[in-house]
Amino acid sequence: MAGRAESLRLAILLPITSRTSDFSKPSQSPGVLERIIAGLQTLAASLHGSSSSSSSPATTVLLGIDSDDALLLDNQQQLLDAFAPAAGSSTAAAAAAAEVHVLMFSEEQRAGYGPGAVCKLWNIMAAAAVEKYQCDLVVLLGDDTAVEPPGWTELVRAAFTAQPQLLLLLLLLLLLLLLLLLLLCDLLQVMILRSILSTRQAW
Repeated sequence: MAGRAESLRLAILLPITSRTSDFSKPSQSPGVLERIIAGLQTLAASLHGSSSSSSSPATTVLLGIDSDDALLLDNQQQLLDAFAPAAGSSTAAAAAAAEVHVLMFSEEQRAGYGPGAVCKLWNIMAAAAVEKYQCDLVVLLGDDTAVEPPGWTELVRAAFTAQPQLLLLLLLLLLLLLLLLLLLCDLLQVMILRSILSTRQAW
């Protein structure tokens, strides 16, 4: 079962922005880059608790950046470095906690959406995670999210692989409930028709 859990690839989707009123003037928001990196480091720390024995990471992190966000574009390496293992860490699991990639959002992709509307961007990232990076599961997060406990990605994978027979049983149960609901609807319809006919005969 552990092997199956490790075979599931998990994507963490993080659309981030410097939130400046003018992307070409990042100096308008002093300290923004530091806050974003600190948030990414907090999230990265939770990934380093993984106990995966796989030689390659089973987690992909996608950082979504606006194509005209000068502050983040000029500091992409710092964003990627936020996911590097903590200084002094020598565990293979920490070193291979996640693959991190930057995904650019074009003006066309962002057309009609304000800075707070990230649902479309998450959809774009989810499509890339599945189609380009061959991920099986996706998690939608923000750049200031803290997740516990450390190694939580393994718990997510395990939840989707544990007891597949139970999942099948639940699916069959839902199907049975649906059939019963349809049967009840048919019976109710027959009762209503009989009531209408009885009323007409009484008249």
